[in-house]
This record gives sequence, C-alpha cells and structure tokens, in this order.
Amino acid sequence: MEEPDRQFHVTIPTHLKTNDVILYNFKIQDHLLDQIYTISFRFKDLQDYYKILLYKKFDLPEFPKTHFWSSTNKDPQLIQQRKQKLEQFFNIVLNDPKLRGQPEIKQFMKICKQQG
Repeated sequence: MEEPDRQFHVTIPTHLKTNDVILYNFKIQDHLLDQIYTISFRFKDLQDYYKILLYKKFDLPEFPKTHFWSSTNKDPQLIQQRKQKLEQFFNIVLNDPKLRGQPEIKQFMKICKQQG
C-alpha cells in the first residue's frame, strides 16, 4: 500500500568529474523515515529511468536535454543547469505516488537506500 504522506526532498549539492564522466551526487531526504541517502549517478543511468517511464506513457516533468558529451562535461554552466533540472525532475517523480509506485522508481530508491 502506498504512503501518500511520504515526502522526499532531492538535492544534488555536488558533482564529481572523472575523466569524461560526470557523477551527480544526490542527497535524498526521506522526511517520513527521517533518513538521508547519498548516492552518485551518471547522467546516462538517470536518463534510463526517464526513458522507461516515458515508454510507459506517464506525463513526466522536463528532463535535462542531452548535449554532446564533451560540451556538457566541459561546461560548468551546463553542468549546473543539468543538476537543477535533475533535482526538479526527481523531486516531482519521488513525490508523486503513481510514479513512485512504479517498479523502476522503487528499484531506484532501493539502490539509494543500499548505497546511502
């Protein structure tokens, strides 16, 4: 049974650049359980969650656009914009009971809890 009062707050306070890959460091606060999970994701992995939900015909918030990998990874302004859009996207998704109930998002949260 879904918990409608469950509220998450997602921030991406930092990122880590390794070679040509950006890792976005998520901080997910679960207000109901009073816990904080921290985990890092590549953009591609996050994009995969988006594509699965899109395929399932959900009405989704805006997801950051894909740029040529070199331009985004080398441009601090584009990295910052991407972080902001990812925060917005995951705050909406994790606080929507229908989206949060999807197996892929449950798996996302399971990974976050195991790592963080």
